Amino acid sequence: MSSSGDGESARAGERVYLHIYDYETKEFSGLTTYHGLVRIYNSNTWPSRIFWCVVVLSCLSLFMIHSGYLLLGYHSKPTLFQVKTIVVSDGMSFPDITLCNHNPLKMSRLSDYNMSKAVQSYLLSFLDDHVERDDLEEEHRAFEEYKRSYRLQNERNFSTADFFFHVRPTCDDLVLSCSFAGEDIENCCTNSEVALTDIGYCIRFPYSMLKKKQFVSGRGYGWQFILDRSSDSAPDSPILSDTGFYLVVQEPEKEVSVRSKGLSVPPGATLHAGISYRNVSHLQRSEWGFCQQKWSPELHGSTPIGLKYTLAHCEWNCLLQEWLLTCGCRPMTLSLNISTDAGICTPYDMHRCANVVYENAMKCDCDIECDLIDYDVQVSYSELAISTTQRKFNFSEQYIQANISVMNIFFRSMTYERHEQQKQLQTADLLSNIAGSMGLFLGMSTVTLLEIFIYLFKSVWGTVNTERQKQFMEAMMEEENERRQSLVIVEEPHRQASLAEELAHVNGSHTRKRLSRRISVVPLHIHMDKRGSNNLSFRDAPLHSQEAAAHRNVFSSRKSLVSSAFDRRGSTMDGAISSLSPKFQHHRKSIAVGALGRRGSHLEGAGEILITRQGSMAVMPHAYRRSSSVAVTTGPSNRRPSVQPSDDTLHLIVNHRRPSAHPKHFLI
Repeated sequence: MSSSGDGESARAGERVYLHIYDYETKEFSGLTTYHGLVRIYNSNTWPSRIFWCVVVLSCLSLFMIHSGYLLLGYHSKPTLFQVKTIVVSDGMSFPDITLCNHNPLKMSRLSDYNMSKAVQSYLLSFLDDHVERDDLEEEHRAFEEYKRSYRLQNERNFSTADFFFHVRPTCDDLVLSCSFAGEDIENCCTNSEVALTDIGYCIRFPYSMLKKKQFVSGRGYGWQFILDRSSDSAPDSPILSDTGFYLVVQEPEKEVSVRSKGLSVPPGATLHAGISYRNVSHLQRSEWGFCQQKWSPELHGSTPIGLKYTLAHCEWNCLLQEWLLTCGCRPMTLSLNISTDAGICTPYDMHRCANVVYENAMKCDCDIECDLIDYDVQVSYSELAISTTQRKFNFSEQYIQANISVMNIFFRSMTYERHEQQKQLQTADLLSNIAGSMGLFLGMSTVTLLEIFIYLFKSVWGTVNTERQKQFMEAMMEEENERRQSLVIVEEPHRQASLAEELAHVNGSHTRKRLSRRISVVPLHIHMDKRGSNNLSFRDAPLHSQEAAAHRNVFSSRKSLVSSAFDRRGSTMDGAISSLSPKFQHHRKSIAVGALGRRGSHLEGAGEILITRQGSMAVMPHAYRRSSSVAVTTGPSNRRPSVQPSDDTLHLIVNHRRPSAHPKHFLI
């Protein structure tokens, strides 16, 4: 007995769970905006339910795939550049201008050192970081011998850096004249400085000293330099195979490689350099970019190079560290503000270490700087006007063609571009895209997500919490009791026909016509609870029998007419009852009607088998779930029903129609 009792208790608990799930699912499917759920829940047939399940699952799959692509794109950290063109009204400041001679030595100054051609050629190799010559060892021995003799003669060690600085071409040697916007500038070399580059010492005209601005675009409103290379100062060396000058346009306080950025002009020619520039801002790694704001000891280690962070400076710093680590010295071309006492590598040292250094230097972790100015120079050339140069400097035609060059440097337009790197997708954009996809495929919103969460919580909570189950059962029992007390029973007193006779009479009346295959006859009765009710008077109405002289009846005042259940197309139970009985003064407050049929139909809840007196009719059970229209009749058409004070039961016939007729219409 105990085991059977436990089994029944378990089955009862399972039924409670199913009732809770069914109730919550019904409420959720009727309220949520999630597309397709209500159609799945209210489907009449399995093919329809399967179809809508496939549709909902397909849309859910498409939503998940599309959202996955959106998340993948977001985590790839896409960026874009916003470009603005800015027109300058107060003039454009010139960048720093660096001028270099292809020949880093002045022959007239070499006489102070009294060195051989082999030593001169070896010293020029200090400016080359890739030395590959067969006679390199012989030149190295000659250079070592020269240093010993120099120390004996001058009582100090020979310094390679001092040597190149002393024998370099000065600004007065290099620049014959300069002018800005057609106006000659006297002693323009006083506004210049010496700069050590990767090809030796050069002359630089920084903006901080000249402070020149161009207000009108074009060649005649910028700089013009006339340069002299002094061919008699060129040493006889295979290293110096080129002649002419280098021009470098660069951002202030930033070093660049002349070999990479330099523009070359040969003797006897005029260089026209039109400048335009872009102000570029990059994002740091923490903001989806790849720029570096400043030196980082974790990434770059020690920074012996004393310059602010740029991509070029980072590469040089990495290369310098490899030279110091591998060879214990530094190349001549990497001596930019170096805070170390390491000596300068000889060409022989560079020949031994270069391959290892450049192989390891490829592992440098260098990012572009976050803010930079990128100068774009468009170059054109023309032949030098020899006659004009002769009148100005009194040089021969042969000397001008062999040594003189002219550089015109100007801004092409009074505008520049502002390039700002930005995130292509913000977090708000990602949420907006996912929400749009969710609305497109599922019809959902944030409120729908909250509804789903509440539905799941209430469903799970109802299965694990006994107090919730108890409350649910009490609510169901109270609702059932109220429904039973609010039903109406009406009976005709003088009618002695039995239930079998009534059914036979109904069947006989229907057999006289050709029955439609769409109609099934189901009897319905209305129950009247006389307990605690009030007496309501009738309005004046035609009387059909002598017993109906005093029409009185008793109806429960606890429930009003449920007309909202029949709100579609104007059909209500009010009209059905009014056609069967005299009109009441307060009939909208006296009759309560349930609903019968499948979920959501108009007569759900009234399908109960009630124990009544003999002569009443039973109705279909509540489990009858056919979608139906309802037609109310009273048997033979020649009998007009009337309600008397002593009536107990009125027999009604409910015709259930199939869904293809007129679903959910209450027909009188």
